[in-house]
Amino acid sequence: MAVSASRSRSVLYVVVLSSVTLLAFGRIVSPVRGRIQDRLATLDEVGSRAASPVNKALGKAFSYEQLKRENARLRTELDAARASGLRFDDAVRERKELLALDGFVDPDGYKSIRARIVGSALNNFTEETLRIDRGSNDGVLVDLPVVSASGLIGRIQSVSPKHASVELITDPALSVGVRFARSGEVAIAVGQHTGKPLRLDLVALSAKVAKGDVVVTSGLQNSRFPAGIAVGRVRSVRAGSILQEVQVSPAVDLERIGFVKVLLIRAAP
Repeated sequence: MAVSASRSRSVLYVVVLSSVTLLAFGRIVSPVRGRIQDRLATLDEVGSRAASPVNKALGKAFSYEQLKRENARLRTELDAARASGLRFDDAVRERKELLALDGFVDPDGYKSIRARIVGSALNNFTEETLRIDRGSNDGVLVDLPVVSASGLIGRIQSVSPKHASVELITDPALSVGVRFARSGEVAIAVGQHTGKPLRLDLVALSAKVAKGDVVVTSGLQNSRFPAGIAVGRVRSVRAGSILQEVQVSPAVDLERIGFVKVLLIRAAP
């Protein structure tokens, strides 16, 4: 029994001594550990501050490159959409023009052929012409009348096998016999270049003419143009000393047409 008691006391002494030692070591190590943790925290903070501008710069760089790529992609899609829209609008415009042209009633006894305008010289003040994709191979001849859905355009000036040149009614070298649709009075229409009204010659002072009156081809004997084709509307009227001075706005917008009809020879009765 004495031996057991002695052992118990020895174990107790060891436990107490270990506890005291651990407490003393903890008091010594704790400040050191705290300082180490403080240093590590400081290093982390410094590292974060140092890395932050780099991270931000990299982030901005990546973001900027992404925006550039996205912007380029969107611009390409927008350009494609615009081109597609323009093609669609142009196709719609051409279809409307063709439908209107097909609705043009050819003068009695005339056949016609449709043609596309493939060139112009509207900016050349010495020669106001249009070029069409029909020629002698299609039965086109010099002096044949050329019209649009709105009215008279001019006459065939020259012909090749596949193309023809059209002299416009705005050319000062071309004159057209006309009639006022309301009064029946006749006159001669003469061009004054593109963008300007036609001038009517030989309008008597007694002729009943008013602004807005419709003017059509007269179709008198030996005229190269059949009767009843719209030429334009009276734009202004002024009494002169001998004759009336009349200006007429052309019925056709010569700068915005894409298709025409050439009136061919009279059909056999």
